[in-house]
Amino acid sequence: MSMFLNVLFGFVLPWIIGGTYLLKKGRKILILIFPFSSMLAFTINQFGFHFGLWSLMPRMNKSFSALPFDLGLYPIQACLMIIAITNFPRIRCNPYWFIVANAFLVTFAEWVYLKFGMVVYGHGWNIIGTFVSYLVPLVLVYLYFNLIKQYVN
Repeated sequence: MSMFLNVLFGFVLPWIIGGTYLLKKGRKILILIFPFSSMLAFTINQFGFHFGLWSLMPRMNKSFSALPFDLGLYPIQACLMIIAITNFPRIRCNPYWFIVANAFLVTFAEWVYLKFGMVVYGHGWNIIGTFVSYLVPLVLVYLYFNLIKQYVN
């Protein structure tokens, strides 16, 4: 049941909600940002699993349990964040507010998973560490986007 929920909330719903929009309106962002953000998600999850900082149900294979999120929620969310930053400059909002808001959003989603026992923390890991583990990659995605946008029209 827990793997079904991971696939549903980590892969299917993000692709239905965000992926369809990105395929229609943000294909270039999807192509440019998705691989980088997916790689970051996979790397951070492997680091956390290896050092026992967190565990995701089912525990049969830690990498496999996180795969729906690494290929769904996290990169889709990063792509949508870049779309929001690039499409709303007229708001005159600092782009880092979008990044912080996105980090809070996905941290809240993980907090829900934590409350239902789908995520277990270890070795002193906590929700603040989780927030930072989302904030840093989102900043890196934004910096990466600023680096590559000069090469792509």
